[in-house]
Amino acid sequence: MKNHKIKPNKKQLTLIKGYWKKFQSIVDSYNRSIGELEREMSKETKIKNLEFFQSDGDMVGVGQYDREMRLIQREELENYVNNIVISKIGGTIGNRNI
Repeated sequence: MKNHKIKPNKKQLTLIKGYWKKFQSIVDSYNRSIGELEREMSKETKIKNLEFFQSDGDMVGVGQYDREMRLIQREELENYVNNIVISKIGGTIGNRNI
């Protein structure tokens, strides 16, 4: 068993527990917001049960709970968004006109 050098005292532990409670509140609020966004996306697209898909703590794309639709990878979504922004701005990237 590792012998840890830092051992929070009672006051420090009470503070840490308070921050844990704040953290949990933020995570709960975030998860509710994401759930609302997923329901809105499903309603507008008319595709049931869409979700922002997470793997190993990282958002990797948009999928569907029942896995009846292929996962739309993050790269595909980001490239689409970036292409829209670039086409509206115009200009060049490297030697390419956009």
